[in-house]
Amino acid sequence: MAQPRGRRFAWCCCRFSVPILAVVFILSFIAAITEVPVASLLLRDVDSYTLAVGMQQYLNPQNYLWGDFAAAAVLSAIPITLVFLLAQRWLVNGLTAGGVKG
Repeated sequence: MAQPRGRRFAWCCCRFSVPILAVVFILSFIAAITEVPVASLLLRDVDSYTLAVGMQQYLNPQNYLWGDFAAAAVLSAIPITLVFLLAQRWLVNGLTAGGVKG
């Protein structure tokens, strides 16, 4: 028994939209993690700081804790790197889908 036309069309659209949805997810994830200016203005409670705003606390004018800041920077790069490595195939497909001819 053949599938209805609408269902086949929806399936094709879903299949072709996966790479660009992966790109949107990755770029949104990176933007959310590295958002500093808005978070530093709006967040007043230390327990609700984002990772980037918390890292700013290591760099105060009285005492620069460069070792702690560098360690926090490396630790903050781990989730972004893991997400990129897990979704690299879809990310590359989504970024090159518009530039491929044929």
